[in-house]
Amino acid sequence: MKPQECERTLTTSPATMEATFSIDADGVAHITRTLRDFLYSDKLLAGIREIGGNAWDAHVAAGIPDVPFKVLLPTRFEPRLSIRDYGLGLSPEFMATRFISFGYSDKRGSDKVIGTFGYGCKSPYAYTDTFTVISRHLGTKSTYTCTLNERDLGVLRCVHTEPCGDETGLEVVIPVQPKDIYTFQEKARNLYRFFDPVPEIIPKREGLAPEWIVKTESGGILSEDYWGNLHVLMGGVPYKIDSSKIKPKMSGDIYLFMDIGDVDITPNRESVALTDRTVEAIKAKQEAFWVELRQKLTEDLEVVKNPWELRQRVRKFGGWENRVKRDHEELRRKLPSVGKPKVDS
Repeated sequence: MKPQECERTLTTSPATMEATFSIDADGVAHITRTLRDFLYSDKLLAGIREIGGNAWDAHVAAGIPDVPFKVLLPTRFEPRLSIRDYGLGLSPEFMATRFISFGYSDKRGSDKVIGTFGYGCKSPYAYTDTFTVISRHLGTKSTYTCTLNERDLGVLRCVHTEPCGDETGLEVVIPVQPKDIYTFQEKARNLYRFFDPVPEIIPKREGLAPEWIVKTESGGILSEDYWGNLHVLMGGVPYKIDSSKIKPKMSGDIYLFMDIGDVDITPNRESVALTDRTVEAIKAKQEAFWVELRQKLTEDLEVVKNPWELRQRVRKFGGWENRVKRDHEELRRKLPSVGKPKVDS
């Protein structure tokens, strides 16, 4: 994802010395520890989201965006999370130089992919001291261990290689503590249901994809909860919006569909950064969604005659009944404040 760049015009005066800020070599362990331990507030979800996002990006880069990646959820018999893509894999040179570098990303030039910050592939460290990466690249399957050494620095070691024929892709395996197995399962399913395509998740569960009460080009509603929440859905990842900053125009759990790069996100990718640009984009998308909902209601008016049935459809679309009636003159005439139709005894 392309980051938003800030243009600066500098006016400087003569100086006797000039130097640029950097990270001290002796402070690398402290910096990386900070990124591992404090960047993510939800340490279990971090690896699920970040590694899953990288798998999605790998399929886009390989020209197979419609192919789902594979997720093996932890169980009592196999207490590990495995996320496996079928992209091009990574070379030993890339693994030994770029993969291990905090801040490196080759995705900042495109809004077709999710990644941008250069932290995601290290996100399993937020949960565990060791994880495994298996790369299938140019006919060779290479297995790497990622561990923390006595100085608290991450160390990558290639422990095994073997031929793999035409197989390609990257697999990340995260060991899971028994007490966290169910939580990992639920967090993975709740997140990945929004990915397009939905990953192949094992053990399989029917009905994983979201069942939208209503869906338009600009957004969708998942529940009829009166209070509900407003979310941005970008790159398969839902971000909840602080209602004190941007007030929802309707009830229900609302998801606004944004293209990658439309809004700014925080470095941990847990929330939207409410910059001026982002706030305006969300407000504009919510207004577009509201217009599309009203159009759907207008279409319903042409076929629905019973006030009670029409009221149910209004509620289905997530609009507060009085708000919809107030904004829609035709509804105000057709939808009086009445209860259920009486049934003749």
